[in-house]
Formats: sequence, C-alpha cells, structure tokens
Amino acid sequence: MTQNQKGTGKVTKHLSERRFRHMLGLTPVVVQSGDSKKSYNASGSSLCRRIWWTWIFTAVEVRARRPKGNQIIEKLALKLDTEKIAGRPIRLVRVRVASYGARLLFRELVKEFSHK
Repeated sequence: MTQNQKGTGKVTKHLSERRFRHMLGLTPVVVQSGDSKKSYNASGSSLCRRIWWTWIFTAVEVRARRPKGNQIIEKLALKLDTEKIAGRPIRLVRVRVASYGARLLFRELVKEFSHK
C-alpha cells in the first residue's frame, strides 16, 4: 500500500512499512491515557525480536564476522561504526541500526515483489 504525490504519481511513502517494522518488534508502541504517556516495545513476537538482535550482534557488530560483498551488511556496518565513533550510547546505536536494517529489508522486499 503506497501513498502517491499529487500530480506526479511518484510514490512518497509505503504505508505498510510501519506495519512491517511493527511485526518485527522494532517500533515503539505509545499508550496515552489522560496525562500519562507510556512508550514500550511490545509489538511483534519475542522470538522475532531475539533473532533480530542476535543477527545485529553477530553479523553486523563484530567486524571479523561481517560477510564480504553483502551491500546491506556493509551499509549497516558503516552506520554502526560512524555512530560508535560519534560517541553515542551503544544501546541507542543498536536500536537505530536495527530500525535502518528493517527499512532496507522492506525496500528490498518491495523491489523484489514489484518486479514480478
């Protein structure tokens, strides 16, 4: 499901990308009730989140284990390394890299399905 720019017909955003990341457990859920506001990651299955984080820890973060020639891993590794060098907290860096990886995965899936 996409939203198009008026007049040009150019795709501006994929409305299902947020749902895709939500199913992977990579988007925060915000609950508001009156004056209280809570945010937590309760979306997706716990198994899916655990596998995603294991992949980030083993395939992306460890330099010796990064596969050569994989463009997605190289993009994620570059983002991870630049964020670490900038001195950002490692937990925040991992969350950003995981979210960016989900976006890249979604775009690759859309590209693959749109060609068929």
